[in-house]
Amino acid sequence: MKTLREITETLERIEHAKVSDSELLDLFRQLPPLALHVFEVGRDIRILRCRTHGGEFPNWKSELEISYVSNPELADYGRASLKGHSAFYGCIGRSSDEFEEARMLSIHETNRIIHDPTFEYEEEYAVVGNWNVLHPLNVVAIVQAEQLHGKNELLHAEFQSYLAALDATPIDKEGCIAFTTFLAGEFLKEVDRSSPENYKITAAFSHYVMERGLDGVAYPSARAEGASNTYNITLKPRAIDNNCKLKAVYGYRLIKEDPKSLIPIPFLGDTEVVGKFQWIDPGYMPRPDFIIGQLRKQRLLQKQAEAKG
Repeated sequence: MKTLREITETLERIEHAKVSDSELLDLFRQLPPLALHVFEVGRDIRILRCRTHGGEFPNWKSELEISYVSNPELADYGRASLKGHSAFYGCIGRSSDEFEEARMLSIHETNRIIHDPTFEYEEEYAVVGNWNVLHPLNVVAIVQAEQLHGKNELLHAEFQSYLAALDATPIDKEGCIAFTTFLAGEFLKEVDRSSPENYKITAAFSHYVMERGLDGVAYPSARAEGASNTYNITLKPRAIDNNCKLKAVYGYRLIKEDPKSLIPIPFLGDTEVVGKFQWIDPGYMPRPDFIIGQLRKQRLLQKQAEAKG
């Protein structure tokens, strides 16, 4: 049996273009006893998922249009899913108080207007779905990215919790830290849209933990660079279908403020989804000045974190 260090060293040498999915899965299936950081996504947590569209508001009408790709044959590699395998991508906070921050992160993660230089429209539209967790989910949390700990107290606290658990476990502590730290670095890598195969390692690892019974994987946003207390989350389809319910949808018009930031203006919504979406003018939606305030607060936190670094 290979040791954790040997498997980590093998992964470090891998060339994404040359390794197959089955080879990576076989490698992960050879892992010796390993301690991972697992937390529960409880019933008070809401999961936010965003889909964007250029040119005009897409007027999507059903959950199927904003959820995961239902046909696995159309699914490409993602940060936590292999090609040919459907997965649900969203954002969560660790508490209900972080709902707005998670909603902002979901928009920041998926928009093209500031992230894609080939994007041809001056404006972009976003639809954010809010799924309520009905039954708790268990996910592996990637909290070992030490370069983010100085910027994010929550991530640092989760990492300390992981180390305490390691101390209480008769296991290869150094090997676990080396392996999970390597993985954390892979989850933080920016990957070009034209080369999704560079997600292979994190995708295969996520597939491995989900096939062993866990509901998904949670990890810090690479784009937020540790400034957000929220997580990206990837779930297997049946976890979202059986344990969560779409509660509300929100429509936004995205305005590019400068080359690195945007302002999402809410203008349509359905806060009690039953069947097809009923888009109405939002007297109840978060005000634009509140959304803009949240965005500027997030930028300020990021600048403070960079200054500390």
